[in-house]
This record gives sequence, structure tokens and C-alpha cells, in this order.
Amino acid sequence: MKDFFIDAVNHEQYRYFIDCMLEYSESFSLVYFKYRHTEPMRLSCSSVKKLLEPLVIYSEETLEWPGTKTLNEAGHIYLLTMYRADKSAARALYKAGGIFGWNYPKYPMDICFYKNGYAFFESSAHSCWDAIYTSDDCDLNELKRKGFIIRYNGMVDKSQLFYNDRSIVL
Repeated sequence: MKDFFIDAVNHEQYRYFIDCMLEYSESFSLVYFKYRHTEPMRLSCSSVKKLLEPLVIYSEETLEWPGTKTLNEAGHIYLLTMYRADKSAARALYKAGGIFGWNYPKYPMDICFYKNGYAFFESSAHSCWDAIYTSDDCDLNELKRKGFIIRYNGMVDKSQLFYNDRSIVL
């Protein structure tokens, strides 16, 4: 499987990207962050969460999600929430304005998309890093035609990809 970086995109391209990902994937995830349980959720995070509520598959505290594994020595709260990929999610997902807009404190963190249980698109907004995994370069041709800058990063064995069987939507 090949690993590619997608360079930062403009607002119009980002909306197109979200539409493509929602069409191609089965599910997606966001991570809701808090410093402590008693901290109220930010209004902008709450609005995204409310818009996506009908699409929730599950939500759980975790220390690991695609592209991230934390030791969490400070005891922060990371709530991984998995959603069904549906075009009705677009309105909420457009809010961030870009892949790296998915970052605390304004929005939930690290948008990722899944197909057959595997995270085929991962991001870490605070690191300004993303990766899209595919075995067929043709999967990226439409993005390239839309002006995305896509850079090859090497080969990745499928066993190295983040897998979550709870992300599979039947």
C-alpha cells in the first residue's frame, strides 16, 4: 500500500475533499479533547457534536487513534467518536475550513476516514500532518485534477494501518 501526503488545500478544495471522503468511506472519526472531566466543552465543539449526533456509531475514551498514541501523563480526556459517513455530515465537517482546522480548542481533533475497518486517511492537525493510503494511484487522480498537491511518501504494509472493526458500517 502506498502512503501519500496531501498538501494544505484552499477552502473550496477542502469542501470537495470532504465530499469525496464521505462518498468513499464507511465512517469517520473525530477526537474531543478536554483537560479534565469537569471542563465544559467549547461551544464550537458542541455545535459540531450536535450536528453529527444522528450519525454516531460509538464514543469512548482512548489514548490511541489514527496517527496518535499518547502516554497521557497529564491525565487529559480524549474521546474518540466514530460516525457513519453520510453526506448529511458535510455541513458539520465544512466548519473547520481545512484538514488542519480540526484542532483543539476550536474544533474536535484529527479527522480520519475509514473503509473496511482501516483508516485510509489520517490526520494530526497540531502536527500539520496527514496521510492517505491507497494501493492504486488512480484513486488520487480526481484530487490531482482538482489541484491538490499530493506527494508520495513510501510504502506501508497494511498491518501498519490503524484498524478498528467498530468503524465498519453494514
